[in-house]
Amino acid sequence: MKKIMIIFLLFPALSYSLTINDAINMTKKNNYYLKSINNQIEQVYHQTKSTKAKRMPSLVVQGSYTMQDKAKYYTFDMPYGLPSEESKFIKKNYYNMFAGAQYNIYTGGAVTSLIKTKEAELNSAKFNLKEEEIKVIYKVKSLYIKILELKAIEKVSQSQVDALESHLKDIQHFYDKGLVADIDLMQTRIKLKEAIQQHSEVKKEINVLKSQLAILMGENPSYEYTVEEVNENIEEIPGFKELNEIAKKHRPLLKQLDFKIDSVAQTENLSKSSLLPKVYVKGGYQYSNSMEGVEPEGGFMLEAGVSFKLDWNKPFEDMKASKEAVYRVQNLKRNADLRISMEVKRAYENYKTAVSNHKVALSALDEAKEYFRITKLKYANGIASNTDVLDAETMLTNAKANEKKSFYNILNAYFGIESAIGTNLKGGNKDEQ
Repeated sequence: MKKIMIIFLLFPALSYSLTINDAINMTKKNNYYLKSINNQIEQVYHQTKSTKAKRMPSLVVQGSYTMQDKAKYYTFDMPYGLPSEESKFIKKNYYNMFAGAQYNIYTGGAVTSLIKTKEAELNSAKFNLKEEEIKVIYKVKSLYIKILELKAIEKVSQSQVDALESHLKDIQHFYDKGLVADIDLMQTRIKLKEAIQQHSEVKKEINVLKSQLAILMGENPSYEYTVEEVNENIEEIPGFKELNEIAKKHRPLLKQLDFKIDSVAQTENLSKSSLLPKVYVKGGYQYSNSMEGVEPEGGFMLEAGVSFKLDWNKPFEDMKASKEAVYRVQNLKRNADLRISMEVKRAYENYKTAVSNHKVALSALDEAKEYFRITKLKYANGIASNTDVLDAETMLTNAKANEKKSFYNILNAYFGIESAIGTNLKGGNKDEQ
């Protein structure tokens, strides 16, 4: 058993190498929230088929047993003064049974309205899935980019720890020779411990974000994987006006609300149908032993009928309510239209700011490198203090980290634009297939 344990420990847990496209595909396939919306689509699909079944004949089987306080008699008047005679007409207890089919020839448009309502609900649910998928996929991309950013910062942090450890050795050597004071040694040790703590925090945050991404992909939080770099060829993006036009064309939310309007509008037609008569035909085998001495007790029958029912002013109030419901969804769409424009504007400004900040960060990094180089030379020549070196090291580390952050912010802002317009930027001007 010990041998098996030792062999197992020699081979660490396998770690899957994950690309951003792998993460997206796994999310589309395994994300439980998206699966729940798929279940909703299937539910509405079967409800639509169920509603269409109303166009077909209904199989009817009915049976009853009636008990009365007494039987019903019929009196026969006899001629020439003879006494009248009574004959049992309806039994005290009897059975009624029917088995056959009923077909609704005309329902005033009720069935058609119900079917159109469900069809519109089905299409609305499909576009809702697309809209929610866009949101979830953007979360996946953002988490993926953030993990890459922190991995890059982790390397920067580790290089700072290595540099401080090397510097501490030099300070220790100078201290042993009596060339520097103990305060320089203590100061360097404190800086090193702070750097180690910051490095640990970055590693912790990476593990937390990886767990969050794993959950979005439908995996266990302890799912082991490594992320690969994103090779996204970012080209010049269109202006806000063009991006906004693309969004109005491709965002599923607007199409979802269009079908929602259609669905709600059908409820008015459904209310109108209650003002119209209903025509049906019914046929089958009918049996009754209620009448004494009547033969045969059962036989085939065919019945055609018409019915009309008016619940006071209910249909008229229902129609008014339906119109208000349509106005409500129309206003929701207008609000969504404005909200999408705001999302596009925010994403566009975020991208422009990210690009600008990255240029500043690159310039700051060059200056921080030069400042650190000069400070090290001054320290070697006794002009600069240990504090100056540590400050320059911190400044360089921060500049490196800021450059990494600003670089990955560009990618995140780019994906933010794609989420806002509802399609990939490279295919945003093409019609949906």
